[in-house]
Amino acid sequence: MPAPVLSVGSTVNATVSVGVIEAATDYKGQRSLPRDFSIELKQGSITNQRRSGRCWNPNRWNSIHGSRSPSVAADITCMERSRGWDCSHGFPVSLC
Repeated sequence: MPAPVLSVGSTVNATVSVGVIEAATDYKGQRSLPRDFSIELKQGSITNQRRSGRCWNPNRWNSIHGSRSPSVAADITCMERSRGWDCSHGFPVSLC
């Protein structure tokens, strides 16, 4: 059976009678869309970071940035310009 041919008049009538969103919605596509969701994630292997600093360096910098000490602010300005991990600034806890 061939698909029905819609005229401009019948398309306009359908849009006016049911609304634009209703006339434009493809229900076959909505029905075939899978609606099963899971919050389980695949767990990869866990890396032992040892003393690499990959985990705690950013946290240490966040706490230093929150500090209002002028001496720490001067060291941060120096570090922000160089973008390096220079350990010669004499922080109480070594960052490297």
